[in-house]
Amino acid sequence: MRGKQILFLLLSLIFILNGRLLKAAQIDIFSMEDTVTITLVGKIEKGDADKFQKIVQDLRQKKRPVNMLTLASSGGDANEAMRIGKIVRKSFIPTHAPFALDYGWTCNGYPPGLNDGDCDCASACFLIWVAGVYRMGNVLGVHRPYFLDEYLEDLSESEVQKDYSLLYERIRSYLKNMDVPEHVIDEMLNTESDEITYLDWYTAKSMESVPSINELVGTSCLRLTVKEEMDYWRLLAKQLEDKITLSRSENFYFNFLKKRKEKCNECIREKLQEAQLKGKTTS
Repeated sequence: MRGKQILFLLLSLIFILNGRLLKAAQIDIFSMEDTVTITLVGKIEKGDADKFQKIVQDLRQKKRPVNMLTLASSGGDANEAMRIGKIVRKSFIPTHAPFALDYGWTCNGYPPGLNDGDCDCASACFLIWVAGVYRMGNVLGVHRPYFLDEYLEDLSESEVQKDYSLLYERIRSYLKNMDVPEHVIDEMLNTESDEITYLDWYTAKSMESVPSINELVGTSCLRLTVKEEMDYWRLLAKQLEDKITLSRSENFYFNFLKKRKEKCNECIREKLQEAQLKGKTTS
């Protein structure tokens, strides 16, 4: 009986985000020449992992590599999110969360009609994002999970404490397997379930590449340094602000960084798509 309770506990596990009303997730694919992008927008619910698995399997049979999984979700079922995450990592799929620029958050490149206020990747969504073999974006919110009240009401205090310990251990194990730094795991588990902590730019950027996948990509895809990345995003934000024009030297430097960044991203994309088409899987 206890085993069934634990199973129900894991299946009913959810994350919340400051009481925000969540909409059901919608998973779609968008064709782009010889590749496709998968988008997941809205609340993550039971059944989404099976839906996602079917999409990935169909694309693999058609030999259509996945360019990336684009995410915009404020949370949902954490168990389902981890199931999706395992499929993402096994299938060599990059993940893409919204970006925050100096002038605010942006949903640029996301499906039409998505409000900027909903354009983040928080809570259970973060569990999917970390599974990407290359992780882009920096609007990433984390906090502790919690159990539904109807599950906890029949448990003693000691049973509740034990189940929470098992839960945190399971989350920590998953995040470690996804190459998430220990300090990020600690930040998640130290943030109250009714609060939210957004990762800073440096932390999000440091997680862009995945240590266990770097051997596949190799050194041929020359990445920008941290300083160059900062310069790129600073100049991009300045360029997008109203009535602000880059100086001649700034424009030259920005275009130089942009071309290098595009070349690096294309190099990484080609190597990951090659792995997908060869049917490779991560451990």
